Parts: sequence; C-alpha cells; structure tokens
Amino acid sequence: LRLVGSEMCIRDRRRTRGTCRTRGKKNGSTQSNCLGLYYANITYLDKPKIKYIAAMSHFHLIGLCETHLRGDELSKTLRTFRMSGWTPLAAPASKSLHTETGTHGGVIILARNHLAARLSVATNSDDGTYPSDCFAWQLVRTRGLRFKFAVAYFQHGICLTGDNLDIIQNILDLTDHGRCHVLLYADFNMTPDDLIGTGILTLLNMVLIHHPFASGTCRIPHPDAPDKTLDYIMCTSRLKPLLTDTRINYAVPWRPHYAIELSLDTRPTSVRAVSY
Repeated sequence: LRLVGSEMCIRDRRRTRGTCRTRGKKNGSTQSNCLGLYYANITYLDKPKIKYIAAMSHFHLIGLCETHLRGDELSKTLRTFRMSGWTPLAAPASKSLHTETGTHGGVIILARNHLAARLSVATNSDDGTYPSDCFAWQLVRTRGLRFKFAVAYFQHGICLTGDNLDIIQNILDLTDHGRCHVLLYADFNMTPDDLIGTGILTLLNMVLIHHPFASGTCRIPHPDAPDKTLDYIMCTSRLKPLLTDTRINYAVPWRPHYAIELSLDTRPTSVRAVSY
C-alpha cells in the first residue's frame, strides 16, 4: 500500500501500527523502528537543565520553548549541545518590554548528530539562530516520510491576537495551505477547548493531540487548583495515526510545566534534517 501526498509518501513495511518495535541487526544489536520525540517548556534553560537534556541520547529530536537565552549565553549553550552530540537550531529570546534585564520567549530544536542533521535555510546566521523569539522549525526526512518539526511559544492572556496571530500565520505558511505535513509542539497558553473554539484548526487543516494530557501539563501554584493542559501537539491529519506512546513525563527537574514524550512510527536511521 502506498499513500501519496505532495509532501509525504508512507509505505506499509508490514509491521504493526501503534507500537514501536525493534529490529535485529547482524551484530546482534537492536534498533527502534520509531523516531523518539521529546518536548518541554523549561521556563529558562540554565546549566543543570542543559546537562539533563544533553544526556537524552535515547531521543532523536527535542523541542524546547521559553529558554530565555540570547546573545553570548545562547551561543555557549549551543556549543555545549554540539559537544554533547546534538545539532541545534535556536530562536533567540527577545528583550522584555517590561524590565531592563528580562527576556521573553526563546526556542531550541535539537537533532542527534548521527542523524546527519543540517540546519534549515530559515536560519538568519551561520550559528543556527532563527529570526523569531517564539517559533522555529526543521524539515525532517525519514524513509518514506517528510514533515516539518516545529516548536512555538504563545504569549499568555492575548488568545490569538498580536504576536500569537503571527505564529498562526507562520504555521499556515509551513503547511503551504494544507499541502505539507507539520508536527508542532507548543505552549499554547490556552486550553485545547479554547483553541478549538477559535476555529483555527479548520483554517490550518490540522488536528490536536491532547487527550493523553487531560490530567494537565502545567502545575498551577494554587494548592487547590487542578493542573492545566496548556502544552500539547498540533499536527496535520495524516501524521496523527503515526504518533504512538504519547505520555507526560512528570519527573522533570523544572516547574511548572511537565515534559511530553512520544514516538513517530518511522525509521530514525534515515532521518535527515535538511535545507528546504
């Protein structure tokens, strides 16, 4: 069976969908048939968090938002990730509008070096920085599948207006009005029901992956308030059946947001993040 779209071709490899199995190799080792993905809003990327994330060798792609890094601090962080076996792509944080020394936003995408990743031409410099403080993306190719891996941070309290509306326009441009396939993680700073109520999913021709996170992805400071679901996945509909093992990781060394882990049912051995 072969399903053909303008950006995606999926071949049935005679394996069970919904589970990520391993396949044997001649030397006796095994290799996963899935691409391991990790997402988190880390609410400032400091040295302990950098060390924690750099050691995640069992994931293939990592998306981080709200890093609050810019300038020399960001450059040092990207060098650390490169030395740890990652190819980074970053959107530097912007200066805060409210304080002299504060920052806003900041996004980093990490791809394992052994996946032969190269930075997208969307970057605005040779050091792998992206011309936005809240949005970045990378084109990813696997065997039989091509999609755009994106991370975004939406400002709280303004719904889909102002800078948040600019992010929606960026997502629409990524999908090429429905012709390309996109997998987006974001801290939307609104609940899934609120986002669905805007009708924006119809415009983007995308769906949400949020039911596995119904227990909440962000701890609310008030002791009597339940956790809120503010972080979740948006993707084009043909990618949804390939997403498996979606779960929340509560045991992360930062607060208030938890991390999201999932797998994409495609072989990671042939992944290339390439110029587009």
